[in-house]
This record gives sequence, structure tokens and C-alpha cells, in this order.
Amino acid sequence: MMKKLLTISVAAYNAASTLEECLQSMCLDERHMDELEVIITDDGSTDQGPQIVQGFIEKYPGTFRLISQENKGYGSSLENSLTRGRGLYFRVVDGDDKVNTQGLESLLDRIEELNKLREKIPDLIVTPFFTWRSRKESPDDRYTIVENHTGLSPDPASIEESDLSRGLAIFEITCRRAMVLEACHNFPHHCFYVDNQLVMVVLLNTRTLCYLNSPVSIYRTDRPDQSMSQDFLASHFSDTVKISRLVFSMYLGKNEDLKGGKKVAVELLISSMARLEWLTGLLSSRPLRCRRTLKKRYRAIQTDSPDLFHVTRRSRIARSGMEAGPLGFLVMSAFFKIKYRIFHWRQVVYFAKKTTSRTE
Repeated sequence: MMKKLLTISVAAYNAASTLEECLQSMCLDERHMDELEVIITDDGSTDQGPQIVQGFIEKYPGTFRLISQENKGYGSSLENSLTRGRGLYFRVVDGDDKVNTQGLESLLDRIEELNKLREKIPDLIVTPFFTWRSRKESPDDRYTIVENHTGLSPDPASIEESDLSRGLAIFEITCRRAMVLEACHNFPHHCFYVDNQLVMVVLLNTRTLCYLNSPVSIYRTDRPDQSMSQDFLASHFSDTVKISRLVFSMYLGKNEDLKGGKKVAVELLISSMARLEWLTGLLSSRPLRCRRTLKKRYRAIQTDSPDLFHVTRRSRIARSGMEAGPLGFLVMSAFFKIKYRIFHWRQVVYFAKKTTSRTE
């Protein structure tokens, strides 16, 4: 059996309505299919998702694999794919998203080239991605390319010497699987936003990276139940607090050693997590209760970790939330709830630079 160059982790919980399109986008020519591994975790689904996956397994038994389990959450799907995967590199795709088939083939070709470098193989490959409005009437306007890192080197380079002033999102990351496993293979169960922990693990442990100017992930932005929709954010305040605690704790103890591009990207992730905490608190049905929780939490951070506190305040929403009194916080809460309803915000990447493009 040919060595797998890439493992793609797909979390699928009741995703039957989108799963076939997701997996079909990963069906490549025979050579590339031999190099690719797709591990789908059926997280206790009650729909036809497992049957859909079985159809792909029958057609491509060497590429698609199904792991069925009782519901454990997104973190469990990451653990499954990291520990049971065989790929040299690792990438995450949600079951309600898909990939740019041509971009995936280009990524596999680039990994094959990089594999010849042996000990000089980069820890991380950064790629652009598309956002996708699947319900938009005009097909030409459905896709928007997000190109944050065109200044990065196409050849392996030090992360510290790289320009990561726009941070890194999970949609842009293809990382060495062994690197992540050595650093962390346990992720919270029954919790959302765990992908932020994975991004932090990657950033803290990456020494070298390269850029491939070929979009791979296609992120759907118009599903009402997605994790960045208003209703979802409003009901998962505790999850954002839990993941922020994990991400912040990973930062502490290593912050003094961070330099250059790594320092910039890590601190952007810290500030975006602070933003996410305060935003979910503002969107919650009980904003004042969330405010009390966050005020207490951030007072402790200010006392125990002044450097971390300073980084979290780079988020305007977090900073405003920290400074607002109860009445001011209620006004902020009403403002953001109205803004989400009217403008249908989809905060995919808080620091993204977007340019419109047609694809497929």
C-alpha cells in the first residue's frame, strides 16, 4: 500500500444533507486517491450519514474510512484522525463544508515534492481558502477567496521570519501529523470551538512553514446552525470560555520565548479568542450573568498574567466589554444582536482580507 501523504479529518454529526457533496469534492484521480486518506467520524448520527460514507468506502476502499461512535463531540473526531491516521500531513474539513478539488490535488503534489526534503520537510503548509454562500442565487457570486498570506515563501522558511500579521485560521492549515501528536493528542469532548486549540498547538510547535497559492478549503457561510451563527454563539458561551482557558494556558509559560511571526500569530489567536468569549456573552440570553463571569475571569488574568491580559485587550469588543458597566453592557448586547440579525454577520476570520473570485 502506498504511503499516505495527507489525512483529512471530517467530523460528521447529522450532516447527511451536505456530507455527500463534501466527500465527493475529495474524489480525485487514481494516483492522488492512493496518496489521500479521509477519516470520517460518525459522532452518533441519527440520519443517513453513515450510509453515505459506506458508499464512498465501497468505491474507494483505500481512501475513505469510517469511525462510528456514540456522541463525543468535535474534539473526539480530531483525536480519532490524528491517532489512527497514516498521513504525513493532517488537515481538517467539516462535514458541511467541502474542498476545491483542483486545490487538493495541488496540495498533494506539493507534499510529494516536499517529502523529498526528508529532515527539512516543513511543519506547516499554508493555503488560501474560499468562503461559500451556497444559497445565493447567482452562481458567479457564491465564492469569495480569502488570501491572507501571499507574502509567505513558497519554499520552507522559519515561522519566526515569516509575515503572519493576519494570523492563521483552521481553513488555511495543513500540518505535520506527527508534530501535533507529539505535542497534544487529547482534545475536549462535548465542546465546540476546539479547532482553536488545534491552531494553537500548530502555532506553538511549528518551526518551518511554506505557502502554496492554491485554495483548498471551501467554508460554507450561510447555514443557520453553523458555529459562527448568532443563535449558535448565543447558546455556547460556556464552550468559548472553556476553550479560551485552554488556549490561554498554552500561551502562558511560552510567551517569553515567542518571536517574530510566531509571536504575532499566537497573539492574534489570543485576542480573537478573547473577542469570541465576550461576543458570545453579549449575544447570550443572559448577558449580565455572562458579564459577571467574564469580569471575574479577566480580573484574575490581569492580576496573575499581566502580559496575557494586555494581549486580550487588543480586541476592541473584549476591551469594551471589560470597561462597560452593567447598563453599558446591555446596550452593547442589544447593538450586537440587532447587527447580527440585520446584516447576518459571518465572522469567519476576524482579520481576513477578502477579494472576490469565481471558482469551480
